[in-house]
Order: sequence, then structure tokens, then C-alpha cells
Amino acid sequence: MTLIRGAVSLPLLPGPVNDTTTFAQRRIVAGTDTDGIDLVLGIEIRAIVGAASGETWSVRAQATDPQPAWQFTQGDNTPAAPTVTRIMCDPVADFTVTAPCLTAGGR
Repeated sequence: MTLIRGAVSLPLLPGPVNDTTTFAQRRIVAGTDTDGIDLVLGIEIRAIVGAASGETWSVRAQATDPQPAWQFTQGDNTPAAPTVTRIMCDPVADFTVTAPCLTAGGR
């Protein structure tokens, strides 16, 4: 798991992560918990200076297991104003999206 912004990247595993140096004016906090057999990674990006809106971030996940099961959730996302604009996967893999219907645009 890697957090990326522009040409800068920060490994998130193994954690925990409490980093204020990799990305200017941001604190990245990441940690893992277990839920049954699942490993849950939580990531928070905090603005130390300046507003954080409009920034482009990516989280990239790669597994050595040929059939990992991934689940993505974002608790503070609003269907009418999504902050997650894109979820992609390897073209030879597949995924299922379940989400509330968006009120504008229907994407």
C-alpha cells in the first residue's frame, strides 16, 4: 500500500505511519487493525498549513496473492459531492461497485 501525490510516494505498510516530512504541510497518519481475517488500513491526511481541498491523492495497493479480496470505504464521503473520483484496477482483474445513487450526473 502506497500513498501518492504527484511524484512523491509514502509506503503505508508496514505501519503505523505518523509522517510530517514526506508531503509538505501535511501530516499523514496511517495504521492497521484486524477484523476477523481481514487487515483494515486507515489513512488520514491532515492539513498542517493551508487548505486541503482540491488536492489529488492516490492510494495504490498491490498483493502477491493472485486473488486478494479488497474493500474500499470512505465514511465521510457524500454521494452528492464525491471526494473519491475514481477507483481502478488491473485490466485482468475485476471489481464490483456498490454505492448509493448519485443525485447529480448519475456516475
